[in-house]
Amino acid sequence: MENREILSIETAFINSDAFKIAVNIRDINAAKRSKNSYATKKFTASIHLSNLIANATEWFNSEAGKEALLDAGISWTKNEFGQIALGMEKRQYNRCLQVAKLDERIIAAFNVACDRLIAASEKADRSLIGLLKFAKDIDLSNEALGIDDEASEDEIIEAENEAIESAEIEERTNYILTLSFKNTNGKNLSLRIDDNGNLTGSNLEEISAAVSLIANTINQ
Repeated sequence: MENREILSIETAFINSDAFKIAVNIRDINAAKRSKNSYATKKFTASIHLSNLIANATEWFNSEAGKEALLDAGISWTKNEFGQIALGMEKRQYNRCLQVAKLDERIIAAFNVACDRLIAASEKADRSLIGLLKFAKDIDLSNEALGIDDEASEDEIIEAENEAIESAEIEERTNYILTLSFKNTNGKNLSLRIDDNGNLTGSNLEEISAAVSLIANTINQ
């Protein structure tokens, strides 16, 4: 959704007591503030916020939500609801909705994996983005688990737990330098250097052109 001025009827609607109670806006705002703390506490607050956002979106999609919007003369898409009513950027809003759908066992396993990395003096990306990357590689379908339709509930749960617990998390990489260069006379360049001195990127053969441009610009 493009940035636009919020209409007066929208402002009145989201400031109404009925709306604030319906979507639990006080807890949503409190969870947003809690995200400004560190590491595990910040991650826990992000999970809590994701669940609150999902609950608010469930109200938006409900008959009660639709009726409230209709009575107020408002027509929102889901993303407009997230941005205008809940104050969330589109990517952040949809990320929260994805996280809220995850199996709680996956979140628990992700936390354990992060703790394991930290205990080994390695870096862990304990964030919603890191969690979704971790969850992406976990397939709990019967076919992926290697079980048939006649498997018992206990057998399914055991297979699911094994799949979740065997998932691995990638060590977080801290980059001390990132560079992108749009070369009008050749290929574009992207370059990153991590805190271990490792260099990655695309079209690295063009790096001399980027270095020359930077040097010439500084010397002007």
